[in-house]
Parts: sequence; C-alpha cells; structure tokens
Amino acid sequence: MTTRRDAFAEMVTATAKLLPEWQTYLHRAGEPEAHFSDEIGRDVDVRLVDGGHTTVTNWLPDGTQRDEPLADVSPNGLVTAIGRAAQAYDAADPAGAFLTQTLNVIAEPRTARWRDRSACVDWPLAGNGYGSLSIGRTRTGQHVRALVHLRFRNLSVETATPIVVAATVGHPAGEADGAGRAAQPLITAAPALWLSETLTDQDTGAVERADLNVDDVHVTVTTGRAGRPATVDVNVTSWVGLDRIVTIVAAAPRA
Repeated sequence: MTTRRDAFAEMVTATAKLLPEWQTYLHRAGEPEAHFSDEIGRDVDVRLVDGGHTTVTNWLPDGTQRDEPLADVSPNGLVTAIGRAAQAYDAADPAGAFLTQTLNVIAEPRTARWRDRSACVDWPLAGNGYGSLSIGRTRTGQHVRALVHLRFRNLSVETATPIVVAATVGHPAGEADGAGRAAQPLITAAPALWLSETLTDQDTGAVERADLNVDDVHVTVTTGRAGRPATVDVNVTSWVGLDRIVTIVAAAPRA
C-alpha cells in the first residue's frame, strides 16, 4: 500500500527529473518535505502539511517567504509552481536585474553564467586583456542589494586609461609621485590616483610595480621586461556605485 510519504517522494523524484538545472533534497526524517535550489540562488520548499495538503514555499531575495497551496498535486503541477516561484524571485532580485543591465552594455563575445548564487561575466578586451564581473547579493535586514566586483586583467596602458578615468573621474587630485615611468600616462589621465606601494629592482632602484588607488578603485601597473610593454590590472567594487560600474564597463575598449 502506498503511503502519503511514498506518494510525496515519488512526486518529488519525478519533478526532479523534469528540472535538471535544480538541485533536489528530499528529507528522509520528519514530515514529508523537499527542498529545490539552483545556481542562481532560488530556494523553494515543498511540504506535505496536516490535512494532506501540499504547500510550496518560495524564499525571496530579502528573506521573505511566500506560501502557495499546490492545487495540481502532480510532477507537472509542481514544476509549474516552482516556475512561478522562480519568476517571483527574479522579479525581486537586484543581482539578476544588474546582470541584465550590464549584459546590455557588454556586447558579444562574452560568457555569462550563474554559479554558487553569483553571476559571472567574462569578456575579451583590446590586446590580450579581459574583463570579469562578479555579481552577488548582500542583505541587511530585509534590504537586499547587488554586490559587485569588477576586475580587469593584463591590460595595456592604452586600454586601461579610459577604464581608470571612468572609475576615478570626479575625485579630487591625489598624490602619486614615485610611481615610476610606466604608470605616468595613467596618472596624467587620472590625477585622482594615490600611490600606495611600489616594488623596486634591488639593483637599479627602478619601479617594477606600482599599486595605486582611490577609494574602492585599485590599479596595479607592472613594468614590462625584455622589451615587453607594461601591463595594468584594475579592481573595482560596487561601493563606487552601480551606475559607475556600468559606466566603467562601457568605457572598456573592445578588441
């Protein structure tokens, strides 16, 4: 004889096969319950409650939960309910909204994926450089916002210049004396930079690497060796403001 727990488990197992991009955990102890989650960060609980009713609980980005009775108690009915929960989550998700906004700026070629509740976007830039954008979430109480980290790697000084200018414009002048010759074009274009640290050649005293910053913008200029050009890395966090992040992304020269 099939028990309510057995029927619930069969429905969850069949539903999991219809949702291959979701992870499913079926509780083996206590009341019949299952948890569905995905790489985006969406969480849905399904429970068999007193009276034989099945309830679907959607957890929104701000921690709010929404309960919905499952009218169609079947795998297809549960798939539909989880789909509605996913749509509700997406509509309230600042990380997903910011991902959409930046993808409208970053033209192909690019790669975009969700992993471990964060979105990652990578795209090539002029020369051998590339950009990388990580978008997560942070919550204070019931206030949730996108948490962004923007990285640029292996840039030429020419490619880095409009990026650093966009990141630092509006800041008062800094102090970067002693940053070395390779960093001078950047400092001239973005005078708000401050010199925080240098690495020098022990024999010649020449600057091999200069670390510069202003607020949450960090720039590293590495002097080229054996005739190779200098390279620049840039790191920016979302504390500069999401609108500024979009401006910086748009300023990055493409190949």
